[in-house]
Amino acid sequence: EAGDDYGISSLFFHYKLKSNGEEQTFSERLSAKGNPTTFEHVLDLDSIEVNPGDELLYYFEVFDNDGVNGRKSSKSKIMSYRKPSIEEYEALEKEQQEQLQEQLKQNLRKQKEIKKDVESLYNKLLNQKSMEWQDRKEMEKILEQQKELQKMIEETKKKLEEKQQAEEELKEKSEEEQQKEEQLKKELEELQKNEEMQKLMEKIQELMQDMKREEALDMLQEKKQQDQQMELNMDRLEKM
Repeated sequence: EAGDDYGISSLFFHYKLKSNGEEQTFSERLSAKGNPTTFEHVLDLDSIEVNPGDELLYYFEVFDNDGVNGRKSSKSKIMSYRKPSIEEYEALEKEQQEQLQEQLKQNLRKQKEIKKDVESLYNKLLNQKSMEWQDRKEMEKILEQQKELQKMIEETKKKLEEKQQAEEELKEKSEEEQQKEEQLKKELEELQKNEEMQKLMEKIQELMQDMKREEALDMLQEKKQQDQQMELNMDRLEKM
């Protein structure tokens, strides 16, 4: 946003591209209507060929409309963007690969933990004549674990997308690599949504609130089956 007692006469966007020891300077005149004037500007980096290792410096400059004393200008702070070098991209790609693999392993460990707790509660209820307050607390813990797992899966999907973006800047991927990454992304999205699991957890929560033992056992049995399938899916994704 820019404004002045005399009004605004003109607005410019200036940028300088530093590449391989050489510099190129550019200016673009922007529309400045009203006082104060609100503006925004989008610069497409692909249109000016910002290559790995290049640096871009940029700022806005505005002129007032003082015809008596002469026009004066004011500049924004100089901002910068540096595109990582090929070596930095390769290091980033390796780091992202390791983070993604570790995240997938953590997801699998969390799923195994949930599965173990569900089986434990199921066996406990099986040997009781009625449900107790402590049983409901254990189920609430499982529900929280399930929510935590969904957040972890979302984080895994974000790491995959960051990895894909970095790779697009660095290299041409083979068709096999692209297909594998897209398949991984698709399956992570399915695990994240997993509407059947969400509905089941809601039903179990309702039953636990009502302290209905028989119905809770049926739901927990179904949860065990879904946990088994989910564990197999996560194990396959981790190997992929």
